Amino acid sequence: MEKKTRLSLSEKKAYWQAIFKEWETSGLSQSAFCRTHAITPSQFYNWRKRLEEARALAGNTFAPVTLKQEVPERVKPTDVFMPLVLIVKNNVRLEITANTDAKALKMVLVTLGLLSC
Repeated sequence: MEKKTRLSLSEKKAYWQAIFKEWETSGLSQSAFCRTHAITPSQFYNWRKRLEEARALAGNTFAPVTLKQEVPERVKPTDVFMPLVLIVKNNVRLEITANTDAKALKMVLVTLGLLSC
């Protein structure tokens, strides 16, 4: 009996990309396509989601950020600032306000791998 070889992650991605391309041109519904190709719907949906997320992450680009050396000592209560919201890797959400400590922000960005030391 022949031993099955396992596909690498890149081979699996290429295989599923080809499957989705074939499905898109087939004119079949997802469930009909899965039935005719002996694919479980859960495999189809999981790989489709996985590849869509990878494609979305690959399209993300970040602009360089220059941090000021000086941070305002105090923010007057009359000053109204809208926070800068960054959504980064794995849907981590950062809200940066005018009184955010620059050193702490830098440490967070370095820890997340978004800024080099």
